[in-house]
Amino acid sequence: MGVPSKEGGVEQPKLGQRDAEQIRSQKLEHPRDFPVWFVKVARRIYGKRPRNPMSSAQIDRLRLPRFRTGRGQVPLPPSLRAILAFDRDFIAWGDRPLCAPLLASLEADRIEGVTMERVLRSAFPGMFQGLPPHVPIWGAHPEMPALVELHGPGSQRQLLYIGLPDDDGEFPMASFDSEPSLWITRASTVHYVVEAMHHHGVPVAGSINFRALTADARNRNARWEPKEWWDSNDQLQSFMHRYD
Repeated sequence: MGVPSKEGGVEQPKLGQRDAEQIRSQKLEHPRDFPVWFVKVARRIYGKRPRNPMSSAQIDRLRLPRFRTGRGQVPLPPSLRAILAFDRDFIAWGDRPLCAPLLASLEADRIEGVTMERVLRSAFPGMFQGLPPHVPIWGAHPEMPALVELHGPGSQRQLLYIGLPDDDGEFPMASFDSEPSLWITRASTVHYVVEAMHHHGVPVAGSINFRALTADARNRNARWEPKEWWDSNDQLQSFMHRYD
């Protein structure tokens, strides 16, 4: 975790004892409390460093795609609203803002989802040469949940899974790796950011059972997660036999 520096790099925050005690006193007992909690904690992490907030009016206009086909729209979950309102350049992992991929796809207030075709062609360069571009590569049901990328650590891609949200309007997060595999790994962006804070030594206090919440997220979306695999169309299957 870091904050943007004036030189354009990333500055790792160094928490003094007083800041650490203040952060520890802000207990996070439920995901719905994240927006208020995040602002209080992030202010301690940032200190007097500059921020690049997004206005409420801008955030209100933003829409995420509902389905992987691009159909439908949903508003941002409360966690992302809070992060963008505090600093659109907030860094949870590595050296890029958490919301950089999401904002890079923004067009006329609509955020573009990630297609699995694009993800797979990036993960396996050259593998699908000769396969017509109209042939689906991955599960292609028209109601498959949209995927919206957030920045994360390592080689796995981190994606908001716009399936069935929890009672607070938070969508689960999925990870993709080049096995290939796509599966729900975290309960929400709240889970993802709190995990990053723990990893970087920010003293998060509270009793949220994220493991149970992730299991709930998987149960809510159990219709779709097993379908996250190669498409079953004959043209793709015939093409894939060359790799058997």
